[in-house]
Amino acid sequence: MNQFKIDFIKSRFEYLNLSDEQANKVLEYEKLTYLNSDKYIFSDWEEFDFEEMNFRSFLSDEQLTRYRDLLQIRKQECESEIRRLDANYEGKIVWAQQKLTSLKTFVKEQILTDIRFEILTNSVCKKHKLDYLKAEYKNFINNQKKRSMVDFARHCKGLSPFEWQVSLLHQNMNYVFPDYYLFKKTMDTVTLEIALTIENRLSLHMNNSQQFLQQKMEVLKIINDEFREKMAEAIDFNDPATVLILKKPSQIECYMSFLLIDKTFYEL
Repeated sequence: MNQFKIDFIKSRFEYLNLSDEQANKVLEYEKLTYLNSDKYIFSDWEEFDFEEMNFRSFLSDEQLTRYRDLLQIRKQECESEIRRLDANYEGKIVWAQQKLTSLKTFVKEQILTDIRFEILTNSVCKKHKLDYLKAEYKNFINNQKKRSMVDFARHCKGLSPFEWQVSLLHQNMNYVFPDYYLFKKTMDTVTLEIALTIENRLSLHMNNSQQFLQQKMEVLKIINDEFREKMAEAIDFNDPATVLILKKPSQIECYMSFLLIDKTFYEL
């Protein structure tokens, strides 16, 4: 045993009056849970439950009662902090809704009605290949939304209704104006092969379509600039307009986002 670490743990948990052996158990638990991972992380509530499960294995009944009393206070403080942070999102809902509406109007009035878009779509690939890619994109955004729901439920427990509304509105933007940039990063081998085939065909039409892309990108930038300051910290850097403006995908990737546009907004 490292007596310095043992004494430090006993000082941290002074209210439990831990023995050296119990303090060492806490050290073992913390060593386990402090494992670095970029992929896996506890929600606060999962961490509370996991900690209690481990602590009750070595605490006495009297210690466990005191531990649970303080644990309940920690949970209440966590809930209060989540609610406090959520209040910051209430005023962002209207701006996120307006941005979504602006994107819908942009797509309906300036993309789907533009004959250049129809010509480009019909000339770069066979319909069944684009239909396949759009079907895969729909699966992608549906999975993204479901994962967001699950993660949100895990971490917020229904305590952040305003933040969720803002998050949902941003996700819905991906149905209106596709995020090919992110979609491409998740493609399986077959889907990527089809996507690259369409990209290669699209590259042959770049010169003829340059003006079309520039005009539509300018409109997207206006939409993005209009709402960026208003949304402030609530901005989601994965919403499609922001991706195209700030992450600077290639011209081909920009075109591919346009090609994936669906007139039903993927049944949003």
